[in-house]
This record gives sequence, structure tokens and C-alpha cells, in this order.
Amino acid sequence: MRGKYWLSAILGMLLLLPLSRLRAAEPDLERGFLHPPDAAKPWVYWFWLNGNITREGITADLEAMKRAGIGGVLIMEVDQGSPPGPVAFMSDPWRALFKYMVSEAQRLGLEVNMNNDAGWNGSGGPWVPLDKAMQVVVTSETRIAGGKPFEGVLPMPPANKGFYRDIAVLAFPTPMASSNMAYRVKNLPAKSVSWSYISGYSTNTDRDAKIPVEAMIDKERLVDLTARMDGDGKLVWDAPALTRDGAASPSEGDWTVVRLGHTFSGAESHPAPAAGIGPECDKLSKEAIEVHFNGLIGKLIRDVGPLAGKTFTATHVDSWEVGGQNWTPNMREEFKRLRGYDMLPFLPVLTGRFVDSVDQTERFLWDLRQTVSDLLAANYIGHLGKLAHDRGLRLSMEVYGTPALDMDVVNYVDEPVCEFWWSGGGRLNWSLKAMASAAHINGRPIVGAEAFTSNRREKWRGHPANIKARGDRVFCGGANRFIIHRYAMQPWAEDRRPGMGMGPYGLHYERTQTWWEDSEAWHQYVARCQYLLRQGTFVADVLSLHPEEPMQRFNLLTLSGYDYDGISPQAFLGQVTAENGRLTLPSGMQYRLLVLSVTNTKTMTVPMLKKIKRLVEDGAVILGPAPETTPGLADYPQDDKELKKLAPELWGTDETTKERTVGKGRVFRGMKPEEVLAKLDVVRDFSSDQDVSWIHRTVDGTEIYFVARDTAQPQETTCTFRVSGKRPEFWDPETGRIAPVRYYEEKDGHIRMPIRFEPSGSVFVVFRPGAVAPSQRVVSVTHNGQAVVPAQAAPAALPAIDLVRGEVWQPGTYVIQTADGKSRRFEIGALPEPLVIGGPWELRFPPHWGAPEHVTLEELVSWSRHTDLGVKYFSGTAAYGKKISVPREILGENRHVYLDLGKVEVMARVKLNEKDLGVLWKPPYRVEITDAIQAGENTLKISVVNLWQNRMIGDEQLPEDSPRNPDGTLREWPQWLVEGKPSPTGRYTFSTWRLWAKDESLQESGLLGPVRILIAETIPGEF
Repeated sequence: MRGKYWLSAILGMLLLLPLSRLRAAEPDLERGFLHPPDAAKPWVYWFWLNGNITREGITADLEAMKRAGIGGVLIMEVDQGSPPGPVAFMSDPWRALFKYMVSEAQRLGLEVNMNNDAGWNGSGGPWVPLDKAMQVVVTSETRIAGGKPFEGVLPMPPANKGFYRDIAVLAFPTPMASSNMAYRVKNLPAKSVSWSYISGYSTNTDRDAKIPVEAMIDKERLVDLTARMDGDGKLVWDAPALTRDGAASPSEGDWTVVRLGHTFSGAESHPAPAAGIGPECDKLSKEAIEVHFNGLIGKLIRDVGPLAGKTFTATHVDSWEVGGQNWTPNMREEFKRLRGYDMLPFLPVLTGRFVDSVDQTERFLWDLRQTVSDLLAANYIGHLGKLAHDRGLRLSMEVYGTPALDMDVVNYVDEPVCEFWWSGGGRLNWSLKAMASAAHINGRPIVGAEAFTSNRREKWRGHPANIKARGDRVFCGGANRFIIHRYAMQPWAEDRRPGMGMGPYGLHYERTQTWWEDSEAWHQYVARCQYLLRQGTFVADVLSLHPEEPMQRFNLLTLSGYDYDGISPQAFLGQVTAENGRLTLPSGMQYRLLVLSVTNTKTMTVPMLKKIKRLVEDGAVILGPAPETTPGLADYPQDDKELKKLAPELWGTDETTKERTVGKGRVFRGMKPEEVLAKLDVVRDFSSDQDVSWIHRTVDGTEIYFVARDTAQPQETTCTFRVSGKRPEFWDPETGRIAPVRYYEEKDGHIRMPIRFEPSGSVFVVFRPGAVAPSQRVVSVTHNGQAVVPAQAAPAALPAIDLVRGEVWQPGTYVIQTADGKSRRFEIGALPEPLVIGGPWELRFPPHWGAPEHVTLEELVSWSRHTDLGVKYFSGTAAYGKKISVPREILGENRHVYLDLGKVEVMARVKLNEKDLGVLWKPPYRVEITDAIQAGENTLKISVVNLWQNRMIGDEQLPEDSPRNPDGTLREWPQWLVEGKPSPTGRYTFSTWRLWAKDESLQESGLLGPVRILIAETIPGEF
């Protein structure tokens, strides 16, 4: 057979030429695309649910993943709506099962990544003592009179779980209107990194706030009383008398004494099973992460022995939902090492008061945030990575929302992981560009994605056809390893479908899904995309410098026709050089323009400004406003003076000047990046006449573009690529087929071509070195005197002529003109009309799922409209069978024959005369049958699978069989399930979370047609 599937996303259908007729290719690149290695396969989040783990379930799950084309698992054990099972987290039986799981994964050739705690965030557990847990500063205050001796116990600040350690005792004259919160620092939890759970606070500074001097603390009058307080909190001090404006001070309240200490932040691993709940480790301490690592991952590494680093290949840090932290036992020493001054006099800022001035207070808070960021990046993630590397493991992480500068933290990660949602959510879409940028900057080949995360609206409705377009857009954003969210472990040996869920969240992506056994073709598509999207180097023209504000999240740029990366201050200072007018990194990345992304306060450190100035003098081009001040107190005010001297050397003193030449480089401001690139004669990398997602990579002289369009109908789009002098090809990730592009225009350094996108269509356009012979490049095609290439009208369901596939679909006179000035004329006689395959159809159902053994359909109709309740509510796979008679005269040596199924809900496997033609998992549901069909009688079998929705609604018509909470969750495991028996009320499905009600609408299901046989003719002669 010439082809297995009808192409869904390119100019017509890809020409399934013999490889001998294809131009020579880079063998490794082509081989890897045709047959992606295991490393390119998608992964799944494999959730173990609350101790419900069995050897049988482990083996069945992993074998199902292997069959379907999954390459690895990221394991998390969580407590999400399932009653507890018998295997406690990290107990001896649990560790034995983990060891068994790794051995099974090794047998099957799968990789294992283990989350570094129970739940899905942070690094914590019951093995973390409170003195190694996340710490925050807490305070208490005592007002005492001046001019009198004081002896008393200072109140201990709040202590979480009874843990508390003192930091200092400081006294200062009580400021005016001390209780007036208008005179306090705004958004203190964010600015002091003491927020809880997920940060939603602003760190915008208030340097222009009008605070009376009398309402601030005078640092020169601060008194350190730490040595005067004993271990029981008793303070003995002769408080000096105070005067204000020459008058005697009030008799009481002259002094405020602040007792500062640190306590456990309260953050614990979650949502974890009971045995896995414990404090989150101190994220600023190497010693603390070592304690945590040794309490979990270190033990598992020892348990699996030589399979660590081979099958058990990585550990992971997931969503940051554990809040902030602003203290660690050696914080004062670390702060002085990193910032160059003692933080003690500024500690009263953590009560919300201003010290000396608004500006100095905001500067101290920036220094505090930057110190937390530096320590978290190096001591937590950096050291965790070292611990993993020393034992042969990689480190992956979702690096966003941390109490640090995320883009600095991700520099320490081997595999950055972003997150995107299929339904619900969406606020983390920016994480895709952030994580992809970090991978490009640091030369990391893999960009992971927590893929298709969903809320309760998913309800078993997600399937490959309706998630593909979202996935394609994410591929275009830079991800190249889908870790599909999620696969819930199924612990039962019996058929309990759909079975265990991870609450209502994520795609239901388990072996118990109706279409699981038909998903291999979809996973092969993903693997081909992921393989090519890891080759070579990402192409971008713009480098966006992240501002030096630790709590500011990634800044997205909106560019038309160009792409970009963002870079952290740390990586920028250490890696970027200017060579031949380009910003260059050791990873091989090069950029034409640097865009400065400054905070609303227009701050920048002097080392950063000096770095930018050197790059410009060496030939770099930058775009952005001049900074106005430095952010911190280190070397203040000298650094501020130096910045104000250096900035005009780059930007000049006239703010209306948009462009300056400095050294070998240029400085722009007040313009869009596209405008600057146009001035640099950098043309757009990609453009199209309709909305098309795209990404560009380059490898050894070969340019690789992936383009995708989310459309419900076939559409032809003209795309323009910044390529010249190379020969274009379409590489189809659905089929693995490669074909030359016959029609395109080359002009002014671009190649322009029409691309036909089928619904949710996508294709790789690969430009290989070498010229195309003029005789092989088509410049126009007419059909009966009318131009059809380039197309002059909206695309039909089938084109008149498909140059890529070498087929003709309409009779008439064709003239093909080639670039060598020659024309070729040919006639296509009458073609057979489509052969409609009508009823009756025999439809057979599997046993034990409520439907009859078989029914006869006089015409194709949705199962949900059938009068038999067993058919109406059926979910699963049913097989249509039919004998079809094919006239000999419609077949021929030069004809291609296709079977078009019309509408399918939701996937179909086609067999013709016992020849398996594969799975059709997205529209158009069309497959070539040339090598399977025969004149006369043919036996056709079409196995169609629908979704769980209908059977679950049908079961809701029956009595309850399980103890349920009002939200549909189980209160406890039903006894019949524990005993391995069927439902006592006759229900066919069982799930840990009920998401459908009896009165909800059924889904269209089955083969809806019309089913037709279509005939095309090969373009005559050599082509």
C-alpha cells in the first residue's frame, strides 16, 4: 500500500514516493524522524493514589504504557479523592513496590522520574525536622518608658508547631503615629518574601510615598539589646530618657522594643497521603536539602541499586505552592557575604516600618529578596541538582512562582518543565516561553511540559483529536517533551473501568480509557514532533533581558514574524558576548537585538549596566529605556552616582533621541522590536496570510520549521520563510512520510508557498542544502484554462490536483509550467464518482457492557439515538462490518483509492480484506486502500471507539452502589469492590469520582459517515 493515513496538514496529501525517488537526506535526522527513538516518546504523570498500589497494577500500567508508545513516567503519590489504601508512603512495603516498579520499567524500556516528595510541590516530608524546615521572621513588640530601668520578659513571637529561635532584640524611639498603618510598607508579605501558598502580591516599590520623617525609625538611634535578654526572654535594660523637639518625652511609650525570631513557616508537603506529610525543608540551606534528599530519594536510589541512573533517571520538583521564606539560621552572615553590609539595623523593616527613608527601606527589601533568590537558587536547586548528579540522576523542575527570580533558579535545572491546560487554568501559559528560553540559553535539549492539565470540566471528554491543536501550539512555543497530565495508577487486576482517578483533575489518560489501545498512532505523532524539535538550535532574533527584580515573573514579548528568548540576569552577566554584531552564548544561540525589560522603577545594578555598555561597544544592538537608579543598598550611594554617569554614555541626555551609535553598536529606545530589526535589515523569519503557529530550528545547514493551524475546516494558507537557496520538503509527523515541495516562489531571501491545512493541521517544512532543478519546480498549473496553482479560490474538500502527492482529483485538461520555462500538458479522462457505502451495517458489541451482541443498522446513526438502551448508553469499542462490491473498472494501475469515513466519534481502526490499515484518530478520517481493495467482493471492518460519557450517564439511571460524598467522591471502598465482585446494582462502570449526572446530554458516538470510496489518478509521466 502506498500510504496508511490521509494527511491532515499540508498542501494536499503528502506524496508517498518510494525512498529511492526522494532526495538524499541527512541519514540520522531522517531515520530518527521515521522511527523516533524511545527518548523522543511522550511521558505521563503517573499518580499513585493514597496507598492504593499493587504489583499487578504496576505491571499492567507499565505494559499498557509500553504498548501505547509512552516513553517514561513521572511519579507522584497524592491524596486526591480516593480512600486510603494499605501501603503507607515510604514504608518497607512501599519501597519494595517502588523497587519492583523500577525493575518492571527496566524490563519494558521505560524511564522513571520520581517527584522529590509526596504530593505535587516542594521538598518535604516527616523526615524533615523543624529546625531544617522553611523559616520566616516573626516579631513581638513591647512599649517601655524612657528614663527608667526595665526588667521583664518580652513576649515570644508566634511559634508554629512550638518551634522558635531568637534572632535579635532591637529598640528604637517609638515613631510618631506608630499604629497608623498608612505609615507602613505596603505589600510587605511579597516584598519581604513571607507570603504563604502562592504569591499573588505586587513587589512594586513605593519610593515616592510621602511618609513623615517622624514616622520612620532613625537607624542611628537603634539600640541592639540582644545580649541583654536571657534564654527565657527576660530583658534587663536602663532605657535612656528621650526628648522630642526639646521637650520632655511622654512618661510612657518612649521606646519600642522588638523581639525578632524565626519559626517554621507552616508549609508542608501536599496534597500528600498521611504518611508523606511533613515540613517543607529550608530552601536556603544546603544542609536542609541534604537531610530531605537522604530521607527520600537517597533511600530509593539505594533500593534500586544499579538501575539508578539507568532506569530511575531523574528526580523532580513540581508546582511551587509552599509560600515564601525569608530566614535561615546563617541568614545574617549570608546576607553580608552577598550584599556587603550587615542587615541588623534594617530588621525593623520586617515589622512594616520604614528605616531612615522610604528609598532606603525599599532598597533593603530588594536586597533581602535578592539574597533569598541567590540562596534558593544555589543552595536548594543548585545543591539538589548536585546531589542528583552525583548519583547519576537528572533534575527536572517547574520553575515558576518561586520566592526567587525564577529565571536565575532554572539555570540550575537539567530539564525545565512548563505547564499548560486543556480546560480551565491558563494563567501559567507564560511558563512555556520562560522554560523554553532557559533551555535554549543553557543548551538543555529537553523542554518538558505538564501537558493538557484540566479541571473538572474535562470529565473523560479529552481525546487525541480535540487536544492536538493545543499541543501543536505548545510545540511552537518551544516544548519538546509532553508529560501528559495525568495517568492514575489502576491497582485492580479485575476490569474496573474507568477506575481510579486523580480527583477530577487532568486528562483521564489511563489504560482504562476507552481509546487507550488505539492511542499509539497519536503518540507516534507526538514522538516525531518531539524528535525534530530537539534537533540543532532554536532560531530567534531577539533576546529579552529579565529585570533584576527577584519576584517579577517572566515578561512575554509580542512579536510579529520574529521569535525571542528571555534570559536571566545571572546568565546574561556570565554568558553573553558580542561577536560580529550578534549576542552570542556558549550554547550556540545568537541574537540580533537585546530588549531591556526594566521594572516600573527603572532600576538596574551597576554591574549589569557595565555589561550592557561593553556589549554595545563591541557591536551589540539594544532597545529599551535608560535606567534611573540602582535597586539596592550595596555600595549605595556611590553606585547610584556611577549609574547616573554611565547611563548617558549609552542613551545620551536627550530623551527624544530614539537612536544612537555607541562604539560598534547601536542604542534604540521608544520603538518596537520589529521596527529596530527592520532598521538592521533583519527580515521576518516567518509570516502567513492567516493565523499560523510556528517555530524554527536549524541543524547543520538544514532549516526546520514546524507550522500548525487550529481550524475546523480545510484551509490553504500562504506561508513565507526566511530561507533561500535550499530545497523545501514536507515532513509529515502523522505518517513519517517525506516529500518535496513542488510549487513555491523564491524572492528577496524568502521562500513562499501555499500550505493546505486539514482540521487541526500541522507539518514540518524542512529546507535542505542544495538547489532544486528548474525542471522539478512548478511555477503554475491550470485546469481547463483556470489557474489552480497557485489557488485562486477557497480550498475544496479535495483539490483538483495535488502536486505533493502526485494525484489528480478532477477530470480535464491540465498544463504544468516549470521553472525551466517548459510546459507539460495532459488530459485526465472521466474519473469514477465517489462510491457511497450505504446500509445495512452489522454492528457488533463486546460482551458484559450492556449492549446486545449485535444490531443491524439500516443507516448510520449515533449510538446515543438508538432505541436499545444498551446501545444508547454504550461506551467502548464496537465493530461495523459489511461486504462491499467494487466494480473492476474503477480500479487501475494509475489510480489511488481512498476510504473516507466522514464523521467519526471519536476514533476508528480500519481493516479491509483482513489487512489492518491503522487507526484514524482525527479528521479527515480518510485512509488509502489502494493495496487492500480488490475488484468484486470486499470485507470491510471498522472498529469505532467513543468516550465514557454515555455509559456513565446510563449508570446514573441505576441505584447507587458505593458510599459517596455529595461531590461524587468515595467515602470508603465498597465491599463488593474489595471482594472482587460486580456491582450489586448492575452498574457497568466504577470511578473514584463521579462527574456525570443522570439528566445530562449524551454524546454523539460511532460511525456517522457518509462512508465513501474516492478515486484519484496519478499525474502521468515522470513527476
